[in-house]
Amino acid sequence: ADYLSMYKYSRENNILLSQAVALVFAGTLFPELKNAPQWQKIGCEIINDQTTKLFLEDGMTNDLSLHYHIGIVDGLYDLKRLIQLNKLPDNLLSPQLDETLLKATKIVMHFTYPSYFKKGSKQCSPAFNDSWIKTRSVLNKNFVKYAAMFPEDSELKYMQTYGNEGTLPDSRIKTFEDSGFYVLRNGWTPESTMLILSNNISSKLQDSSHNQLDNGTFELYHNGRNFFPDSGVCSYMKEDDAEVMKLRRWFRQTKAHNTMVLGKSEDHEDIGAENISKAEGKLLLKEENADQQLIVTENQGYNDFKHRRAVFYVKQPTEFFVLVDEGFGTATGYAKLYFHLCDETSVNNVILDSQEAGAHTTFENNNLLIRSFGNQAITLKPFDGRISYQTDRKYSTRKAYSLVMKKQRSIPVRYITILYPVSKVSNQKISAKFTDDPSNSNHVSIEVTIGNQVYPLSFQLKH
Repeated sequence: ADYLSMYKYSRENNILLSQAVALVFAGTLFPELKNAPQWQKIGCEIINDQTTKLFLEDGMTNDLSLHYHIGIVDGLYDLKRLIQLNKLPDNLLSPQLDETLLKATKIVMHFTYPSYFKKGSKQCSPAFNDSWIKTRSVLNKNFVKYAAMFPEDSELKYMQTYGNEGTLPDSRIKTFEDSGFYVLRNGWTPESTMLILSNNISSKLQDSSHNQLDNGTFELYHNGRNFFPDSGVCSYMKEDDAEVMKLRRWFRQTKAHNTMVLGKSEDHEDIGAENISKAEGKLLLKEENADQQLIVTENQGYNDFKHRRAVFYVKQPTEFFVLVDEGFGTATGYAKLYFHLCDETSVNNVILDSQEAGAHTTFENNNLLIRSFGNQAITLKPFDGRISYQTDRKYSTRKAYSLVMKKQRSIPVRYITILYPVSKVSNQKISAKFTDDPSNSNHVSIEVTIGNQVYPLSFQLKH
């Protein structure tokens, strides 16, 4: 405790915060030791300082990993219980801590998939960055603690009791602009639909960071199935082991995610060759009504190439998603839009449809039909995807592909992708086209046709 109190072990990160909590525990549980009051005081000072640095304004921790986020909140819950049970002065901790912790618990709530409300569910959260998918029981143990911290919050009570008590959270768009996460959903029952998109602004992109180079990626949950789960982690840092670092870099790289990259050739390039060089995600637009939700995000991942992604969630009369992906800038080469489908147990249920620039699934029920269209010719290139939610250097393979389009200087590349949930994939007719003036980059207008129904979709950005 004397050693930790001298700041010698760790710098500003989640490890230092956990060490500070340990200092307060040591100072509180061993009051007979002469330095106990000092440990308690220094620990609380570090905690007050670190919580302002580790938590972003929207409530997410700056590692941008739900796994570490939940761990940090859990440590602070233990700390608050320690202070409460030992009747320590309230002013040991900053009065802003409760406000920060409430936001942090709501992050976990809004990131929870509707499968949480079905017994036996094992995949109830997204796995962006260095995260592991959380099971129903693990999440519930945390919601029990959150409800204890904030007994007046009826939404947390709802999560704690699996919906038997409390207030149902609403289904409006949730935007966490500081951390770059955006949630679209239609409800909270196991059969509901939820899409969560990651487009962060973190400057932490080095191998040791828990933040992956994944700007623009998303996961889509529908009726109990995650159709686009994140690739995962596989390995932590071990700089003196080339094989370990090769694995870590594979899972961290941009093309291991459901997003757009810029390459020099049509083919899949070496690990990391197509990585974004910076993360400058931003929200450009949010709109919603009873029938539709829309978010438009953008990231300047390369100095000369910018990716804009619009996500339309059409709820009525037919439910489907439309992604409009645009690549702007003076760069030349090849734009590649990557999609990684389902998990390792579903390899035989994913069929790539090269001629239609898409794919479909063949489960007994609850399937997805994917079709993409562009402002020029698209080539589908199969890709050997991977998935792993451990750090034991083991992974499984899965189906993935890229949609390649040539990028000419100063001419944007533009994709429309329809994600159409169906019970069975049969002869559904889907088409889409741009109907706008391509010279006006602030206005997008498209026409999607599903069967005999035409859906005009558009948005206008402010200059």
